[in-house]
Amino acid sequence: MRLLVIVIYLVTALVTVAFLLFGVISFFSTITLYSTVCLLILLAIRFLPQSKVSLGLKLNLRLTAISLLLALCVADLALRYIIKPAAYLDHNENNGGWCYSSYPLRIKFRFITKNYFQRPTNAEETNLLDITQLQSDNISEHKLYQSGEELLNDVLKNKQYKHQKQLEYLANRHERTILKLRFILSPFSFLFLLKGKEQYHIVMETLDTEEATYIWHFEKEKNVLVSKLKQIDQDLNTIRNHGRQLFLENLPENFHRIVHNYSDERKGFILWKDILEEHLN
Repeated sequence: MRLLVIVIYLVTALVTVAFLLFGVISFFSTITLYSTVCLLILLAIRFLPQSKVSLGLKLNLRLTAISLLLALCVADLALRYIIKPAAYLDHNENNGGWCYSSYPLRIKFRFITKNYFQRPTNAEETNLLDITQLQSDNISEHKLYQSGEELLNDVLKNKQYKHQKQLEYLANRHERTILKLRFILSPFSFLFLLKGKEQYHIVMETLDTEEATYIWHFEKEKNVLVSKLKQIDQDLNTIRNHGRQLFLENLPENFHRIVHNYSDERKGFILWKDILEEHLN
């Protein structure tokens, strides 16, 4: 009978692991499955004829069933939150093709930091990357993020960056139906499109470096957007190739920047927000 219990649990575990690897079954579902099988085994033990099985053996079988249930739960958690996420990272580092979006946030941050924030710039590509271009080094068909907003939301959950509040504010006002969120690699920054009363405004905010907020203003016409993005790309090329000081000495038209005040986080954000809103005409 004990062998039967072990065989049933091994089969259950193999089926569950197979489902889990393909991302089809949740942890709650696996616990339900394990518990159901355990209950069936306990019921089977309960109705075994006493003439053939002693009370001591029945007790041992019950304890074996419960301990196997606990062991499978622990193994399931380890597979779901340790082994599989680590395999994901290793496989991606070797240009593999696995992709899971449900593993813990701390694992995501390891991946984001290494593959996005520390990604080297490529002289041949544009400075303004959308989420697809940002993930272009990963040749997998399935990307970690399907939109720039998903990445930004995960970044903002970390709540440890210098411009956390500014990015939250800009993300809430970003015209995502007109322009996909753009990313700049060095220093890692986000590019937003904000709509004012009379103009559009493209705002660049760094994530964690003490750089000013850059704002480009242009006519409230969608057909001007493409040419404006090209101009901003050229401005960023100037900064990358010739230094920020040269850019600041030859500022383009319809451009402003907001210097951050880091002496007091709350006061600094309020001052930044007030200045920004003055420019959003």
